Amino acid sequence: MILLWLSMAQAGPPVSDQSPQLYLEEATVREHLHRQLPVLAPCFEDLPAAPQEFELSFRLGRDGRAEAPSLTPASPEREACIAEAFDLLGFPRHHEDPLEVVTLLVPREGRLVPHPLVSLPHRPKSLVFLYLSDPVLAEQVRAQLGTEEAAD
Repeated sequence: MILLWLSMAQAGPPVSDQSPQLYLEEATVREHLHRQLPVLAPCFEDLPAAPQEFELSFRLGRDGRAEAPSLTPASPEREACIAEAFDLLGFPRHHEDPLEVVTLLVPREGRLVPHPLVSLPHRPKSLVFLYLSDPVLAEQVRAQLGTEEAAD
C-alpha cells in the first residue's frame, strides 16, 4: 500500500491524453481550477473563523503544469504548500507561451469556495489573418483596420 502511494506521489500531475489546445480559454482554466480546489484546501485549514480572501497568481506551462504560486497577502508557508499541491494538479496542455493565471481563493469552514474570477492578464493580443483575393476589398479592409502595410 505504501509503495502504491509513493509511486502515485512521484507520478506528478495527471497528463491529458488529448491533443494540446491551441488557445486556452479563461473558462477552461476556471473549470479545471474549481474541480481541483479540494487539493489546495489543506493549505488554508489553520485560518481564523473570519472570512479572508487570497489572490493567487501562478504560471501555467504548455504541458499543463501549474508552478510559481504567489499569494496576496503574502504567506510563504501557504505558497510552499500550494507549490506542493500543484504537483498533483493537471490543467489542459496548450500551444501558447506559459500563461500567468490570477484568481481569488476564498476559504470557508475548512474548504475553498469557487470564485468566478480567473483571469489571464498578460496574454498577448490575438492575431487575425485575412486572405482576400480581391485587391480592392483587401485595401478597404486594410484601411478599415488602420494598417499601413503595403499589399503583397
